[in-house]
Amino acid sequence: MKMKMCILAIVAVGFSLMASGSALADVACSNVYVHGVATTSTAVTPSGMSIQLRNDSGVACDGWAAGSTVKFFLSTEGTDRTLAIILTALSLGNNMWVSVSDTAPGSIIKVVSMNQ
Repeated sequence: MKMKMCILAIVAVGFSLMASGSALADVACSNVYVHGVATTSTAVTPSGMSIQLRNDSGVACDGWAAGSTVKFFLSTEGTDRTLAIILTALSLGNNMWVSVSDTAPGSIIKVVSMNQ
C-alpha cells in the first residue's frame, strides 16, 4: 500500500511539473524583418543556423524593443522549411510574423510566416 501511494505521489509531482512547463508560452511578434543569416557551429546551436531579426512593429514585443535587432537560432525541427521562408523574406524585403521561445538573444525561432 505504501508503494502505491509513493508511486501516485511521484506521478502527481511529474504531472504538475509538466503542466507548469507548458504554461511558459512562446512569444509572437509581427512586422519583423530579417537583418542577417549566418551559419554557426553545431556546438553553439544544434541547427547550425543563426538569424538576426529586427522588430519594426513600432512597439516592443515582450522584452524586444522596437527598432532593435536580436540574434535567434533556428529550431532543429523543420529547419529547411523555416530557412526557406526566412531567405525568401530577406530577398524580397518582406516582413514576417514569428513565434520565438523568448525575445532574449540566442532564443529559438519556432514558427515563421511571411507577409506581403
